[in-house]
Amino acid sequence: MGLTVEKLLASFLGSEIMNFVQYHQRRMAATIVVHSLLVPGYLVWMRQTQPSIYLWLSHLPVAAMGTIIVLFMCPVFIALCYTFWWCRNNFSEHPLSKSLAHFLEERQAVHPHAWLGLATEINIQYRRVDKLSTQISSTSQLVATDSWLIQVNSYSVRVMPLEDTLVVLEGAINNTLDTRPFSAGGSAQILKLRARCVTKKVPDISFRLSSTLMSELERKLVIPVLNAGQVVVQKSLADQFLEVFIETVNENPPYIEDLGREEACIGCMTAAANVKLDRRCQKLAVERPAGDGGGRCLACSCRPMWCVSCLSKWFAARQDQTRPETWLSSRAPCPTCRSLFCVLDVRLLALNGTDPHVGAADASH
Repeated sequence: MGLTVEKLLASFLGSEIMNFVQYHQRRMAATIVVHSLLVPGYLVWMRQTQPSIYLWLSHLPVAAMGTIIVLFMCPVFIALCYTFWWCRNNFSEHPLSKSLAHFLEERQAVHPHAWLGLATEINIQYRRVDKLSTQISSTSQLVATDSWLIQVNSYSVRVMPLEDTLVVLEGAINNTLDTRPFSAGGSAQILKLRARCVTKKVPDISFRLSSTLMSELERKLVIPVLNAGQVVVQKSLADQFLEVFIETVNENPPYIEDLGREEACIGCMTAAANVKLDRRCQKLAVERPAGDGGGRCLACSCRPMWCVSCLSKWFAARQDQTRPETWLSSRAPCPTCRSLFCVLDVRLLALNGTDPHVGAADASH
């Protein structure tokens, strides 16, 4: 909100989505220059609005006046020098470029532009919709892509490859200021975390994160989070529903089918498609009336294409977010054919005599 460097120089900075690294290289340089001009700009503004201040300054000795001018202009000169140095040789001297160069192999680090390969990788991953991007303070942002953990500050950008990053959970703070309900994204717990690179000697990344986003961060990490303080993390509403959803599905009889081989879930493309929608509520004579305009459960002829974790998220996203207590007893449309189904219709696949509950247990973690 308000006038910021990003809005003031939007045409110069370019697109953050398309070129994340180059955008923040220009943003850091522009931020330092603009902030260094605040004091001289304030004096110019005072000259127009408070001429009496300049009358007082005119009575000072010439040496004192020169000293004041030098002190006011010194930050501008230093900022311009830094900016000029950073922009040399296609930003190769920029702190962000130097940070990326730390993670190059020795044979690659010899080339001054080798960091551009890592920058391109970050740019591509930042465009994806499955990244974690959250504002952790008024001037700081945390981004977790498929391969990188990034902290964006006003004057710096810190990066770490996730394969070498150990996140330590150091403590938690009860957030009494967030009065939003849990279903609306509110969080009563703020976690204090520190990210450390286990292979390179680089500064740690310290940040605070809402407990509702912790599961999203854990899904991106390669090394499991180290809970040094034995902190009990409050789970998000989606994670709580996932556990209950899987427990309920486990009580349904498995669906025996010989598909030859497992197919990947089209939702996450990582887990196996392990659920089949088979209308059972009518057979069990427990189908609820079609009230609230939702309609009745329908037969679904789609082949197994989803894992139980993705299906639970789909199911929860189609419910009334202000009434989470009704989710389990409600219906949702099939992601493929839009036929309505309830939790009783979701059955785990038993392929070639395998135990379907093993895959469902893994999906809940």
